[in-house]
Amino acid sequence: MSEYLKNIIEIFETKSYKEANEYLKIGWILLDKCIVSYYPEGNFPKHEQMKYILGWNSNLGEIIKPQPKYICDIPTEDKIEDIECDF
Repeated sequence: MSEYLKNIIEIFETKSYKEANEYLKIGWILLDKCIVSYYPEGNFPKHEQMKYILGWNSNLGEIIKPQPKYICDIPTEDKIEDIECDF
């Protein structure tokens, strides 16, 4: 194992290439990628999707995660019309 990989202190997995790119922009490294296969219910064909595995190296300091693009205030009541989002 390389010295660089010994210092990985957190792992993040996603099936979204956009989300993976957001992590890469702030210093995370791509450790691996793989294809995930699954069969949906019914008589549908097999589906395949890419999964990205990223890691944070402790040499970069405290773990940083991308900031969400949208901040939504989710109400405690179950009223959808009360949800307010800042876009």
